[in-house]
Amino acid sequence: MNIWDKVCDFNIFKGLDKNDIKALTFCFKSKVQVFEKNDIIANNMDRFENLILIVQGQANIVSYMENGNTNLQDKLTTGSIYGDIELFSKSATYNATIVATRKTEVMFLNKYIVNTPCENNCYRHKTFLNNLIIHMSNNLQKKQQTINILSKRSTREKVLLLLKYLAKEQNTKYIMLPYSRQEMADFLAVDRSALSLTLSKMKKDKQIDFEKNKFVLL
Repeated sequence: MNIWDKVCDFNIFKGLDKNDIKALTFCFKSKVQVFEKNDIIANNMDRFENLILIVQGQANIVSYMENGNTNLQDKLTTGSIYGDIELFSKSATYNATIVATRKTEVMFLNKYIVNTPCENNCYRHKTFLNNLIIHMSNNLQKKQQTINILSKRSTREKVLLLLKYLAKEQNTKYIMLPYSRQEMADFLAVDRSALSLTLSKMKKDKQIDFEKNKFVLL
């Protein structure tokens, strides 16, 4: 399967056919690279040169604290794009570190070309930018949800709000948690052992039930 077959159904290319996408990615001087598990795709404070599109695989958006702890900001899966906020904010550097969590194929899209209107008022470019703005809007809404979660004072409150957001997103009270326990702790900015203790207490109090990564709100 060629690269354009892989990306033709991505939301970022909505409204474009395979030939449009092929022409657009050539215009954007795209580069494709494969990363192995734990490889760094982009480092925090690296010069921001490209949008990062996950063609296949998965990566985490993380930040590292001075005490050695890791904060998980978000997960990138197949079809996810990173760098939209940096692009529209004119940021000169990446604001987080992107780490592959499995073998991951990435397409890099030159930010300078993406952010420069075509001389011919190209419909492909206009469609892509419109999709990117929609993605950024959804991204900012998700970041606000994260702020809401992290603003809660207790681990129990953080867990409940996270599960409520995931239940709404997945449109069910039976939730498939997209994090390992360590990733969940990193996302909530809490100690893993404290998280495990809180989850056990919440299960005992019949607020939630869970088996591995399958959760239900009671």
